[in-house]
Amino acid sequence: MTAVDAVQVVGGNVFWIEGGSSGDHLRRWSADTGNAVTELPGVCVGSRIYGYGGGSYVVTPIGIVASDAETSALVLQASDGQIRRLVDDGWWYGDLHWDTAAARVLAVRERGAVAELVSIALPGGAVSVIAAGEEFYAAPRAGPDGRRLAWLSWQAPFMPWDRTVFWTAPTDNPAAATPLVDDDESVFCPQWSPQGVLHFMSDRSGWWNLYQATASGTRRVVAADAELGTAQWELGYATYTFLDNGQLALISQRGPHHKLLTGTPSDLTPAAPGYTSIKPYLSTSNDTVAFIGANTTQEPTVVTVRAGSAPRDLTPARHAHVGSPPRQITCRARDGLRIHGLYWPAQQRDGRRPLIVRAHPGPTANATGRLDPYVSYFTSRGYAVVDVDYRGSTGYGRSFRTALRGSWGVADAHDCADMARHLIDRGLAHAGSVVISGSSAGGYTALHAIASEGPFRAATARSAIVDLHAWKAAAPRFQAHHADLLVAPPTYTSSSRDLIAELGTRISRPLLLIHGTRDRIAPVEPVGRLSAITNANGTPCTLMTFDEDHTFRSEEAIRTSFEAELRHYDSALRVGR
Repeated sequence: MTAVDAVQVVGGNVFWIEGGSSGDHLRRWSADTGNAVTELPGVCVGSRIYGYGGGSYVVTPIGIVASDAETSALVLQASDGQIRRLVDDGWWYGDLHWDTAAARVLAVRERGAVAELVSIALPGGAVSVIAAGEEFYAAPRAGPDGRRLAWLSWQAPFMPWDRTVFWTAPTDNPAAATPLVDDDESVFCPQWSPQGVLHFMSDRSGWWNLYQATASGTRRVVAADAELGTAQWELGYATYTFLDNGQLALISQRGPHHKLLTGTPSDLTPAAPGYTSIKPYLSTSNDTVAFIGANTTQEPTVVTVRAGSAPRDLTPARHAHVGSPPRQITCRARDGLRIHGLYWPAQQRDGRRPLIVRAHPGPTANATGRLDPYVSYFTSRGYAVVDVDYRGSTGYGRSFRTALRGSWGVADAHDCADMARHLIDRGLAHAGSVVISGSSAGGYTALHAIASEGPFRAATARSAIVDLHAWKAAAPRFQAHHADLLVAPPTYTSSSRDLIAELGTRISRPLLLIHGTRDRIAPVEPVGRLSAITNANGTPCTLMTFDEDHTFRSEEAIRTSFEAELRHYDSALRVGR
């Protein structure tokens, strides 16, 4: 399975990172030849900054600067193709940005518990610190006239989608930085227009909308009841950009569906309606927009679109027919909050209408309107799938995103159960044939759902967070405090042993645990303890381990885990094949 990320368009060339089981490599497509070639041969492009990386390469007039995922060094591939180490100081670098006026690369770097904003001079590689002292930094951006800088920072217990500080400073005196925004809001993706106007996304209205900084303050330039930004899990995200004709290109999200819009702030129109899922990497050059798009019958592909022209796919993407298209489902949770989901009907049905309720990871993620191998596998074998956007999900505004605070493992589990009951009441599922599945944080949700009174006959938890204490100790620094706002204090005051014992005791329906032995984010050891406790209490629990990290990359491991999950559900629901 091939993944594409981090697209950049520069002149007639489009760059992206292409990943697979052998690692991530930089690819370049040329408008002159219409072919894609590998740049930086022998270099696995990526960064472990903040645990999830992002912004690991930038194309400059001097050459391509990229982070080597194997060594953390920054490398430079000059225009003649020669590759050399530019910086090799033990720091992880990310969010690389070319400062045209100063002929330097701006970046965030991290080592241990320290993060800094820095500049890297080209071609020599001298590193200078711009700002230090905050726990986390992101998005260093320089104005086109070289006079001012902008960046973001945040502190625990907040995540960047909770609250950020938005800084500006004179380029020649960054120590004189002042906060442009320092309030209970999330600022995302500051950028300067070609005319030198500073823009940013803020959710102060209840949605991430587009603002600009003016001499008299800030003003909203694109207002919509939709998310024009996103939760910043990786550095280097961009959901809007500027075209050379003074127009904008931006991604708009409402629930599981995305739109690419172009035009003036007051007149934005869809530019590529065939793509319902768009990753938060948007780039433009002249009149060309490059993005990564997918839909319900196509996996993500690198796409370019020009005004007046049809979109063009640059990378091969798997296409598949998954039966009937998904439909959006809305129901009322037990406390009255409106909960959302994306329901994928089974391609083959029997009278029992078996249903898999799937809790997404994150937990700030959301259901996506794109082809999903998991959905294809199970719907083609008689199972319907509903992806539940439980409270906390992105795509429904700030109040919905913060509604999970203090109730993770409770309210999200209830939301999944309430969605299942809603589908049963509508005749889209059978009361005795509902199971639940989840990965990572979604695995935590699935475990707590199966441990509560509800309609689920079995559960599967992949790469699941089981022990919050072990997770806090093992998770990347970026995420280690994530649960501090999400979990009620009594949960944290219990010991790891007590938490796992209590959870294992409450689980009374068959459970399948699937985990990678090299998982650095959610350690496998607590999963093994949960399996032993659950089995000791008389509930069947199977633990399958693979030589994988938190996210499985091997096609064999993915296929084998799907097959095991199918057997698990068939057995629990007594489905014959």
